[in-house]
Amino acid sequence: MAAWIEMLKSAQKTCLVQDGRKKIHYTFKDQTEMAEEYDMASFDLLVRKFRKKSSLGSSGKWEYEIGEGSSMPNLEELSIRESNTAVSTINAANLAIIALQSIDLRDFNTYQKPNQIVEHEKIIQKELRKMKASHDGDVECNPS
Repeated sequence: MAAWIEMLKSAQKTCLVQDGRKKIHYTFKDQTEMAEEYDMASFDLLVRKFRKKSSLGSSGKWEYEIGEGSSMPNLEELSIRESNTAVSTINAANLAIIALQSIDLRDFNTYQKPNQIVEHEKIIQKELRKMKASHDGDVECNPS
């Protein structure tokens, strides 16, 4: 996790506060971009998305990890019944059968994050709070 924090610190960053959200855009050394949006009141992470440059240098499509474009199921309606599930990798020679126990995801809200994750998030939030942000309307747009 320390490597991730160092990667965030060393990235080129821009920050904007708009519509009650703190929006941070990162460009990493390999030119991969990441954009995150945090709720200003709770500092909850609302959106995280990545995109990479193509081999010709053009920007690819945003791939959502969290938020607006991600395909999160409605946890209120979802439950997993006991079954065996086959999981394969890109290398078709590797195949695993995983036995799933019955899980009712409606109880997911009782999940407690491990302390290591909570501490990691605190470090990142502390760094992000240090960033000076432009506010919506702060940037002058001179017509040409």
